[in-house]
Amino acid sequence: GIAVATPVYFATGNRCKAFWWACASSLAEPLGAILAFFILGDGLNPTVEGAMFGLVAGMMVTLSIKELIPSAVKFCPDGNAVSIAILGGMGIMSLSLILFAYVGV
Repeated sequence: GIAVATPVYFATGNRCKAFWWACASSLAEPLGAILAFFILGDGLNPTVEGAMFGLVAGMMVTLSIKELIPSAVKFCPDGNAVSIAILGGMGIMSLSLILFAYVGV
């Protein structure tokens, strides 16, 4: 929502328009899930499902490395803060995965 609303708001200066564009963009995920359920049914081949997860993971990592991290360095005057934040995010994710494994989720 924020990723859509912020550019719309700064481009138009209209909060209402930014809000509605954010709402409209948020409908893509549930509508896509419903459409996929009707097309694919209840199950998918595990190999295809694993390949799809891998494809999406690769896209997310590429965006992080190519776009998000360079943007953070560009906007932050102190490069050390970006490095610390990246390591902190990795630490939080690692800790949450360890805790999930511990409780059996």
